[in-house]
Amino acid sequence: MLIKIFLIYLAIVSINAAVKWPSAITKCKKSDSDCMEKSIVDTLEFIKNGYREWGFQRIEPFYIEKLELIADPSKSVRLDQTYEHIYMHGMLNPVVKNFKLTDDGKNCKWEMEIHSPQTRMEADYVLSGQLLVFPINGNGKCNVTLTGMTNVHTAKCEKYESKGKSYLRLKDYKLNMNVEKCYFDFENIIPGNEKISQEVGKTINENSLEIFKDVKGGFEQLWARLHENAANQVFSKIPEDELFLPE
Repeated sequence: MLIKIFLIYLAIVSINAAVKWPSAITKCKKSDSDCMEKSIVDTLEFIKNGYREWGFQRIEPFYIEKLELIADPSKSVRLDQTYEHIYMHGMLNPVVKNFKLTDDGKNCKWEMEIHSPQTRMEADYVLSGQLLVFPINGNGKCNVTLTGMTNVHTAKCEKYESKGKSYLRLKDYKLNMNVEKCYFDFENIIPGNEKISQEVGKTINENSLEIFKDVKGGFEQLWARLHENAANQVFSKIPEDELFLPE
């Protein structure tokens, strides 16, 4: 699935100067997984209303200007999807598990699981294509609610030098997303026919997990890119020896 993301409202403030690690966020050894899990949760809480020194705007709700997902012809859900004025709710209070940062000097890998009780996306949408047996050409307001979400994150990491200091950077970020339940509400999905729109919506939610499996690839790419950008936004401002405690 092809994905286009426009004007991600994550790190629009460009600040090149190095900054200090905030005392409110736990600092850890790379090898201390328990500490690192706490530090990630601390960081989300610390930046929830924005943190200019790192270039972050507020993350609850998290805003994205526009997202385009191009249909995969091999799936039963073959929809071109455009979302605008997107607000993501539920970014805070995650449970971070199985964190592992492996760095032997030659190879570096970043791994973790993030469990979120509920995440809700509200947006203006345009859908065009085929959904199960229904031809779709709808637009309006939408609500996508994901309950019991587990995201498995993996990325490679590399080091680079700047002004005599070593910095860390993530790349090739991958994310595998699974949910226990999902709910879709697309108003006006069959334009001009509210009754059929309601019937289509009912069928969608009766098959919501199967539909989610077909469309989740684009959202996995989106979340992977957001997490990679967010981590590198921080890593680019704090040298490695100030980011972590010595082993």
